[in-house]
Amino acid sequence: MKRNYDTKLLDKILTKTHNLYTNKQCVSIGADIIVGFPGETEIDFLETLNRVEKYGITKLHVFPFSDHHKGETIPASSYPNQVPQSTKQARVRELITKGDEIREKFITANKGISHQILIEEQRNGKRRGWTENYIQVELEGEYKKGEIVSYIL
Repeated sequence: MKRNYDTKLLDKILTKTHNLYTNKQCVSIGADIIVGFPGETEIDFLETLNRVEKYGITKLHVFPFSDHHKGETIPASSYPNQVPQSTKQARVRELITKGDEIREKFITANKGISHQILIEEQRNGKRRGWTENYIQVELEGEYKKGEIVSYIL
């Protein structure tokens, strides 16, 4: 995809990030992943899937490669070895499922730990916010939007 990095650099950065801990809290790692880029093999896809698991990527945005037939010119649309749509969709589902499993383990690992919650939404007597490591929490109580509160998951 002509990115200015390779898997070696990506592994180095992900290793450092994955190993960061603050107050016994794991760091949440998010990633946007395109599957089915022309030429992507089953082995390529499995390497991506393995990296997601190895580094505990907790927040995934997964989408299939699209050549945007809306007047835009995407050079990769003319590349050889286009991946069939059915394969792309299956890979998207598999990655999302793996990401959901990892996210649930991440949330479970954070249970019993005190977090700072940024309150971002008030609705129907409940407040929603995010921990500093990107876990959404719903609280009852009188908190104001923008307030930061301590909370044990």
